[in-house]
Amino acid sequence: MKLFYKIESDYTLEETLELVRNTITSANFTILAEFNLSDKLRANNLPYSDELIVMEVCNPSYAYAVLNTKANSKFLLPCRITINKGKRISVGIMNYEAFDALEYSLSDAEQYVLNEIKQAISVVEKKNKLNIN
Repeated sequence: MKLFYKIESDYTLEETLELVRNTITSANFTILAEFNLSDKLRANNLPYSDELIVMEVCNPSYAYAVLNTKANSKFLLPCRITINKGKRISVGIMNYEAFDALEYSLSDAEQYVLNEIKQAISVVEKKNKLNIN
């Protein structure tokens, strides 16, 4: 199992960002922070050529359920989504299911949150399936 869950986007960077923002908020997540990590690196004279946008998202009800199930889940919160523009545009998250190899199995609440985020970000790969130009 892979540590990262990544989807290639069928959209431009701006369209991808807008789609992710809209689907995440429609799924009752709040975007706590959004920043361009590439800009921060370049501002410190560190030449990073890709665009890398980071979103930290949270649904308080889900976070509460997760924390009440497993206190150590606090180290996994808030959920982070990255949008990368290199040769292709991709959207990714940490695949917490891979933590099984580290003897950390997901609670039902954690699995639910992971599935909600995967479903929300999957919207970026549907352009061709929906015939949107």
